[in-house]
Amino acid sequence: MKSVLFMSDGKKLRIGDFFYKKERGEVTLVRYAGHKSRVTVPEGVALIADECFSDVKTKEVVLPEGVREIGRRAFYCSAVKKVSLPASVKTVGSGAFDCSGIESLSINNPNVFFYPEIFDHAYDLKEISFAGTIDEWEKIFEGQTYSATFSVRFSDGTTKTYQ
Repeated sequence: MKSVLFMSDGKKLRIGDFFYKKERGEVTLVRYAGHKSRVTVPEGVALIADECFSDVKTKEVVLPEGVREIGRRAFYCSAVKKVSLPASVKTVGSGAFDCSGIESLSINNPNVFFYPEIFDHAYDLKEISFAGTIDEWEKIFEGQTYSATFSVRFSDGTTKTYQ
């Protein structure tokens, strides 16, 4: 499936392992209920709902360009190890990766906004690839709490370790 833009507003829909809703012309991925090791979210999704991938056994989630928002606790207590946030992502909800198995995260928007505690209890986090400078990172990461030692690789090739 390439797109979910065919839905009319206010309708909820299940296609395969994905549950969607459409409001105000935007498609939200409400829940993933499958068991695939690698999941590619279809094009046309603008929002990843709160707890959308919570408790799933999936190892990798691929988000398409066009996703603007990652909901609160979107990957809470999941086995997801790898996620790439496209440049279109503007906000990441609080606790998005709380208690998850996240190891590797790519952030392709240097102006993304993090709500608090996105990495709480994410003990497996090892690396973040950030498409910006250390100054941009420090600005968006200020005040965050985290539970692992991890490195951030910046667009200029430098890295910084957080403990």
